[in-house]
Amino acid sequence: MKRHKKIIIPLNADSNDPSLVSWASLISNLSDVEEVHFLHYIPKEDWKLMPSSAEPWSEERVDSELKEKLNDTVTAHWTGPASTEINLHILEDKNILHLMLTTIADIEADLVILNRESMGINLATRLIRKSTCSVLMLPESCDVAISKIIVPTDFSLHSLYATEIATAFAKALDLKTLYSYHSFNIGERSHKAMIPESELLKMSKNYATEEHERFYADYHEPGIKIDKHNAFSHKASYGVSNYAESIMADLIILSCRGSNSISEWLLGTIPENLLKESKVPVMAVKTKGTGANLLRTFLKSDGVPSTEPSAHPETKP
Repeated sequence: MKRHKKIIIPLNADSNDPSLVSWASLISNLSDVEEVHFLHYIPKEDWKLMPSSAEPWSEERVDSELKEKLNDTVTAHWTGPASTEINLHILEDKNILHLMLTTIADIEADLVILNRESMGINLATRLIRKSTCSVLMLPESCDVAISKIIVPTDFSLHSLYATEIATAFAKALDLKTLYSYHSFNIGERSHKAMIPESELLKMSKNYATEEHERFYADYHEPGIKIDKHNAFSHKASYGVSNYAESIMADLIILSCRGSNSISEWLLGTIPENLLKESKVPVMAVKTKGTGANLLRTFLKSDGVPSTEPSAHPETKP
C-alpha cells in the first residue's frame, strides 16, 4: 500500500493514547508511511488556569512535562517502521478544529487517526466533513488488528472507491475475503400499497441481490473474494453495525459522499450515524485534496467556531 504517506494523530494525554499510537503503527507498517505527526492541542486560555504563586509554573515547564509524558507514550507503543519520521507537536490555537484543519492543509496529510471518545463525536464528525483527507475513527477499547473488513455499499461510485481502498488493505494484510453489505427497506408508506408486506420484502431483497451482483460484475481482483450480504433494516447504520458484530469484523471502510464543490463537505446521514454508533473502527475515505479550495477559503475567513476539545482515484493506498 502506498497511499498513506503522511498521517496525523491527535493525542489527548489520556488512556486512549496507547491505542492511537498502536493503530498508527499498524497503518504505518501496511503503508510504509514516511511521516507521522502526533499532535496535542492546548487552548490558549489553559495557561491562565495554572497556579502562579503556590507553584513556579511557566509555559516552558508545563510544555516540557507534557511533551515528556506524550513522548513516553509514543516510545512505549510505537512499533511502526524504523524509517518513519516521528514528529510530536504541542500546539496552541483558539480551538482544536481550526488547529487540525490547518495542520492537515499545511503538511498535506493523507490520513487522520482519532479516538471518538477523546475528541468527542460532534467535533470528530465536523472534522471528517471538512478534512481534505481520509479519517480513521476508533471507538474506545478496540483491538489493534484487522482480520475482517466490511464495505457498506449503496451501489454508487463512492462505494466503489471505498471497495478499492478496502481491497488494497486486504492485499497488504493477505486477506482473501472482503465483506460487502447492503441495507434495504420497503419505505415508510409501503403499507398503503396493494401488496402484502411479506411480498414487498421478498421483492426488495431479490432486487438488492441482483443489483449487488451487477455492481461487482466487472470488479475483479486476483485472490480477493467479495462476500455480498443484503439485509432488511429500518436504519442502515444499525444494520451495518449489527452485521459487523455478527461476523466479528475489525474495520468498516466507507466513502464520504461528495463529488463536487457543493457536496464535498456534506456527510451522508448513514455514514454520520455509523461513525457515531459503530463498535469497531470506521475509516471514512476521501480522495486526497477533496474540498481543498473550500478549506482554504474557510480557514482564511476564520470561519471555525469555538469548540471545546473533548481526478480519478488511485486504486493502491
